[in-house]
Amino acid sequence: MTRFLNKHLLPVGPYPMIHYAISKLAEAGIRDILLVTGKYSGGLFMDYIGREWNVRISFKVQEEPGGIAQALALAEGFVSPSEKFVVLLGDNLFEDSPTEEFARFREQPEQARVRTVQPSARGEMEITDVDNMYAARGMLSYGIPSGWWIDAGTHLSFREAAQRIAGEVTLRPIFSA
Repeated sequence: MTRFLNKHLLPVGPYPMIHYAISKLAEAGIRDILLVTGKYSGGLFMDYIGREWNVRISFKVQEEPGGIAQALALAEGFVSPSEKFVVLLGDNLFEDSPTEEFARFREQPEQARVRTVQPSARGEMEITDVDNMYAARGMLSYGIPSGWWIDAGTHLSFREAAQRIAGEVTLRPIFSA
């Protein structure tokens, strides 16, 4: 989407795109957040997120684009093998609160485990390969949001996200006073 600035730092309404993901996690009671980013964007994220938040944010650098599954592997050491964790992509914006869905996830008897997958033809470890593995084992479930959801990773969807934020979302600051 841009070659000069990480798309998650582009403004969608009054805040950078990443603001909304962190806001939704905080709203759902998630207090420890690992942000995985490319090596050229880490400082910019730290500058923005270096403010007072009601969450603790750690950073890991993905040296080269390697896919979501590779980024998940970077969570080792941040999340213990017995802990559950949530993955939220910074360019997925949505209206609904994730609180109920996260509560259902916490109640599941088993946590998901990410296993090593082979790189695709694009040279990335695809999250869809992990999803397909769980689906084949009957271990994949999903929920359908009642409000809007958008993957704001393209120019057109980014514009739509900005329009939705401007007209339909009540913005609540997530910075501590």
